[in-house]
Amino acid sequence: MVTLVKIVGLLVVIDAVIILVSPGLYRQVLEFVKLHRLFYISGLLKLITGIVFFMAISAEPAPDSPLLIGLLGLTACVSGLFLFAVRNEKLSGISGWLINKPDWFLRAAGVLVGIWGGLAVYGA
Repeated sequence: MVTLVKIVGLLVVIDAVIILVSPGLYRQVLEFVKLHRLFYISGLLKLITGIVFFMAISAEPAPDSPLLIGLLGLTACVSGLFLFAVRNEKLSGISGWLINKPDWFLRAAGVLVGIWGGLAVYGA
């Protein structure tokens, strides 16, 4: 399970690098998700990620920092549940808001995503 957490963290870091290098590509992905209303798939992936992180806490071998992995799992679960709790119209509005933000804003968000992924790799 610890290896799976590290793989997820690495994939998130790669995603962050893509956002940093090409915020326009991130906008295109957001527009695609908004157009096809795929918010629930993202929410499901986040919930699965959180559950995997929670399962990794009690797995053998244990992660280096179970508290950190637990907190990251909690953030993943909460954000996944948020996507199920909010109406599609509101999520479309949030996506539209993000699409219209300048590149520096999306890059700053990419840095935060990269920190989350880096913490997952470090904590596992």
